[in-house]
Amino acid sequence: MKQMVRKQIYIKPTQEELLKRRASELRMSEAELIRGAIDAVLTTAQQPVPSRKAWLKALETMDRLAAMDVPQQGKDWTRGELYDRWPAHHPS
Repeated sequence: MKQMVRKQIYIKPTQEELLKRRASELRMSEAELIRGAIDAVLTTAQQPVPSRKAWLKALETMDRLAAMDVPQQGKDWTRGELYDRWPAHHPS
């Protein structure tokens, strides 16, 4: 076995229950499952996670835009009319 570093963590009782169940289903130790989960998180975390402040600002902007009173107008053209106007773009 490769050299391991001992880490002690605290998890919620529900997490312990789910961990035990999943490890049993996969027929692996809880430690193996935890190491695999850590590897998965660390290898897929190549891009920085946006901060909570950035998410809140984005949500605020979306809420502000959704609240704008923009008159909705129907289109006055059909797809066929567009194709007639620009035949080079008509799908063959």
